Amino acid sequence: MYDYNADDCSIEIGYSIARHFWGNGYAKASTKAIVSFLLGKPHIKSIRAWSHKDNKASRAVLLSAGFEESGVDGENIIFTRK
Repeated sequence: MYDYNADDCSIEIGYSIARHFWGNGYAKASTKAIVSFLLGKPHIKSIRAWSHKDNKASRAVLLSAGFEESGVDGENIIFTRK
C-alpha cells in the first residue's frame, strides 16, 4: 500500500507475483483480503490500482476484487474500488 491521498481518502495498492507462482490464485486472494481490510478502515473511502492494458490476468484479478475501470493513463488502465 502506498500513495495515501488525504484529500479524497484514497490509497493505491499494487502487487507483483513471481512468474513460477502465476496461476495459483495468490494475487486474487491477497488482493481481495487487502481490499476488505482497507475498506474496513474509516479513513479509506476508495482504493486505486492500475494494470498494463495487455495484462489480462492482472485486470481479471482487479475486476474479481470489485474494482471498476475508471480511466486510462498511457498504456495503463486505472481501476477504482469504493
